[in-house]
This record gives sequence, C-alpha cells and structure tokens, in this order.
Amino acid sequence: MASNSNSFHPPPQSNGSTGPSRVPKEEFPWLCMLIVILSIILFICLFTWLILTRDNDPLPDVTLHNFSVSKFQTLDSRLVAEWIAKFTIRVEVYAATAGSTYPVYVPKMTFEYLESFVSYKGHILAVKSTNIVQDKSEMVGLTTISVKFSTEGLEGDQREVQNWVLEDIKKDKGNGTVSFGMQLVIWTPRYRWSYWARCSDLMVDFKQPEWVATLDKPRDFHVSEWNRTLHSLY
Repeated sequence: MASNSNSFHPPPQSNGSTGPSRVPKEEFPWLCMLIVILSIILFICLFTWLILTRDNDPLPDVTLHNFSVSKFQTLDSRLVAEWIAKFTIRVEVYAATAGSTYPVYVPKMTFEYLESFVSYKGHILAVKSTNIVQDKSEMVGLTTISVKFSTEGLEGDQREVQNWVLEDIKKDKGNGTVSFGMQLVIWTPRYRWSYWARCSDLMVDFKQPEWVATLDKPRDFHVSEWNRTLHSLY
C-alpha cells in the first residue's frame, strides 16, 4: 500500500503567542541595577576599610631647649618685650631595611612653615611667622629653629593686650617670676596638614641677671593634629 505524502499532521498547539517564547525584557534592567548597587556597596566598604586600617603619619617631636627674655617693660597701656626661643622639630617614620625583618626609624623632613606664639594665661602676647629651612649640617628630619618674638614697633600686627592682662603681668613681675606659654602651628608643604604644639609653665625669674626660663632639661611640647586652615588663626 502506497504511502500518502499528503497525510494529515495536526497543527502545533498555540498558546496565543505568534513567536517563540522569550524572557520578559523588564527583568534585565532590575538585574543590572542590582549589580550596580552591590558594586557600590562593596566599593564603599573597601574604601572605609582602607581608611580605617591605614597607618597614620606620626606626630612630630618638638623639644624646647631655651626660652629667654631680653627686654620686658609693662607700660601704662602696652607691653614692650622680646623673647627668644630655641627648639627642635623632628619626625620619624617606619621603613623596611634590606635583610632585616624588623622596621627601623628613618627620619624624614616634611615641614616648611611655622606660626609661633608667646602667651600669658592663654592670652597671646606676640606672634611670629617663620619659613622652616633645614640647615645642611643637620640630619634629615631634625631641624633646630631659633625664633625671636618682639612687641616693639609691631603693635599693628600684634593682638591687643587687655588691661587686666597687663595688670596681672605687672603683679607677677613684681613678685619676681612670670609664667609664659609657647604655642606652635607647624605646617606641611602646601599647607595640606598642620600640627598644634604647646608648652606651658615657662617660669622666668626676673630677679636673676639673665631672664631665662628654668628648664632642668629640654622640655617636650605636647603635639596634636591641628586640621585647620591657615586663615583660621586670625
């Protein structure tokens, strides 16, 4: 019996669609958005971890070697005085050495500008701005600076000394000793970072021939991060 080439085959069942079945296009934007959100969260977590775990730059060591007064007069309405301070700024960082499993300290110079102040009971008496220039004979990272403060002829640049401050200074000087304070703002290159150093209770005996602060040994400043702009000082 010959086969019938025109035999009947049932048509394919239709589900109402005229083309092949596909995944709805709406699912892909949501999937992409989810990937982007997860990537942002991962980046924020990684960045935060790097910030929290990185090594902070060490604070500089500031040591006062000498603090003296060469001229000091309390007039009726103003103070005429000169102070000279000698101090050292030093900073050290960790560095690995070849063949050594232990880190060693290596000095590194990172400062270029200094604002220094002489104060009495927290009241600023004189201000001095200084560019930090390292002497070629000094070790890198170790800089000794001498700063001379003066109120004479600089009244326009100095803060006004209030009457009660002058009266207290006169009283202390009459008793023989006056306690001064010294503060520094140390700036890194391009003023990106700064540090605040302070040294208090610098007792000067005016009964002695030389008006020098009594230091049994070099006095260390208390140093902290400043994190303020240069213009915020004034």
